[in-house]
Amino acid sequence: MTLASCSTETTTGYPISVDTATGVTGAPSKSTAPQTSIKPCTLLSAADIARLGITGVARPEESKGTISCTWRVEPGTASDGYNIDVTFYKELGLKDLVTSQAKTISRLGKHDTINVLGDEGSGRVVAIGISPTSRVDVFVAGGEQTKLCKPAQDTADVIEPKLP
Repeated sequence: MTLASCSTETTTGYPISVDTATGVTGAPSKSTAPQTSIKPCTLLSAADIARLGITGVARPEESKGTISCTWRVEPGTASDGYNIDVTFYKELGLKDLVTSQAKTISRLGKHDTINVLGDEGSGRVVAIGISPTSRVDVFVAGGEQTKLCKPAQDTADVIEPKLP
């Protein structure tokens, strides 16, 4: 299996130094807002949905420790389609992101992020640190993995300013 990174894509943010013990530099921004107030299905407005090319309706899901919302994008043919999943991890921070892939650590707006290819060719993840013990992941899956970098980053760019 060959995996490619998003290194040829232009993304918002800038590289930061990494703490070799944790893999993350500093603590992501802290907020006085309750972390349970993050509702992924409300992070994209109608204008955001149109701009991202989302064609399907939001599908919310909640399980122990997570709240998520998934949208479908069908840019032309079904084989080009992909899902955008935004998940709030209430009790897992950036340091808890487990992957066998190389991580690109950077900063987006006021948050530390980790950008990584999904394991087993499963897509692209942009993890956004909310606090040392919580994060929001943008996971884009489906279609050709190398084509998922831009929609993952575009979605992260849209939701980051709305996060505490």
